[in-house]
Amino acid sequence: MIRLIRILFAVFLAGIILVSFGYVTFQFIGIDPGEIRLSDVSKNIPTLSDILSSQNVSQEIQNPLTPVQKNFKLRFALIADSHTDFSTLQRALQDAKAQGASYVIGLGDYSAFGNLKELEASKKIFDESGLPYYVVPGDHDLGESRALKGVPEKLFLEVFGEAYQVFVKGQVKHVLIHNADNYQGLSEEQWTWLSTAIEKGPEKLLFVFLHEPLYHPTSTHIMGRGGEYPEAEKEREDLLSLLNQKQVDEVFAGDIHFFARFPKADGSVTMTTIGAVTTERNPQTPRYVFIDVFDDYSYQVTQRVIP
Repeated sequence: MIRLIRILFAVFLAGIILVSFGYVTFQFIGIDPGEIRLSDVSKNIPTLSDILSSQNVSQEIQNPLTPVQKNFKLRFALIADSHTDFSTLQRALQDAKAQGASYVIGLGDYSAFGNLKELEASKKIFDESGLPYYVVPGDHDLGESRALKGVPEKLFLEVFGEAYQVFVKGQVKHVLIHNADNYQGLSEEQWTWLSTAIEKGPEKLLFVFLHEPLYHPTSTHIMGRGGEYPEAEKEREDLLSLLNQKQVDEVFAGDIHFFARFPKADGSVTMTTIGAVTTERNPQTPRYVFIDVFDDYSYQVTQRVIP
């Protein structure tokens, strides 16, 4: 009898541990477990087979990258959320270069508090990688400047030079948007710039890169924080409408420390969150993303675990 009681007590403790672990994991990736129904999860979050069977989509988490039976036109890497894990950021960039990336795009949060020391340390690692790079700020990168009551991007701009930009490589247009400031939103200058930058001319593909996701099927950890910041929420809706109108091929975001790929519920622009480089507060193994563009302008999105 005593043995049976001990077994039942052990099962009870194991149940508590599993529930606690599940709650913490959901919090890591910005999901409130209290707002999730199993039907929502199965309906909105793609399975591995869904991802692999989708058009222009593949997923490969093994190292090295799996060769494809197409001619490469362009390969570049996406990196986000290294915070102050400088050694892992360095390894990620070294690996991206070794795997043939032509350049890298950073999607924000290269610091914990946005101070000059952290931002300069990250920039030094980007510089020493030997890869051309293009970056947008994350919300953490604005922290100290905001605390000092100055322009939120002040220190980021001092270190990296630009907060948003557009460039074309191999008939692929890259539009980098700064949307990390939920308090003030996009500046009027950036909206004016964006109205022309987002135009698709002779380019074959149009990609958008930013820090805050514009959509997530279960989490409010997106631009505007699900209505917590009403002005930013309105801008998020306007931005989504603009990107759909301009027929953007895909939007890539950081901030959520989790790789996931899904179309918006109404079938509009595809959204990918690229996962995080940092080893801290990361429910997945640290990773980054490759985008391979082929000579027929199909493309492949591949997450890569940092070796």
